[in-house]
Amino acid sequence: MRRVDRKFQFALLVGAALVPTPVPSIALHDAFNSQQASAYTAEIAGFGERWPGSPGHRKTEDIIRQVLQKDGA
Repeated sequence: MRRVDRKFQFALLVGAALVPTPVPSIALHDAFNSQQASAYTAEIAGFGERWPGSPGHRKTEDIIRQVLQKDGA
């Protein structure tokens, strides 16, 4: 029984390795914009306290959603 388990595990491992994974057209490190990241950080810091349920937290959630939608995520 143990031999069957090992063969099954090996088959799963090989199968998982053969599944094609999408390759982004632009590498993430090439697409990173440090100036924009700094601007987002300054904007979020300007919201003040961001504990869950606070207005600052909701604004932070909103900006994250906007950025993800803009970038196609």
